[in-house]
Amino acid sequence: FQELLIDAQLCFKNEKMKILTRDDVARIAMFVNAASVKGHPESIDLIHRTIDVIIRNIQFVRASLGINKVNKLSIIGSLFKSYIIKRKLRPKLKISEPDLKIIKPKYPPEIGALRIAIRNLSM
Repeated sequence: FQELLIDAQLCFKNEKMKILTRDDVARIAMFVNAASVKGHPESIDLIHRTIDVIIRNIQFVRASLGINKVNKLSIIGSLFKSYIIKRKLRPKLKISEPDLKIIKPKYPPEIGALRIAIRNLSM
């Protein structure tokens, strides 16, 4: 089990994984979500820590792009299909980013990344 956890962490460092694939890691999120709904303490803790990381990442991206205030945010990925993540993320975001509204994506993530890159090139 420890080897799987270490391998899953490599996914987030963009390193080559030895056992799992990135799709495997995405599927694991569904099991963590289901376990947290059933009250599994480690899964609940993982959900809370994940939400804290998401909020720090939002703040980091905003600061890195020089954006003082973000009004709208679109979140994608298998993790955000989780009802419990959405339910617990919104109140924490209201504290750290009170004016932020979560919206559905207008474009696939590749288009958003391209738009950010083009905007940064023209600065």
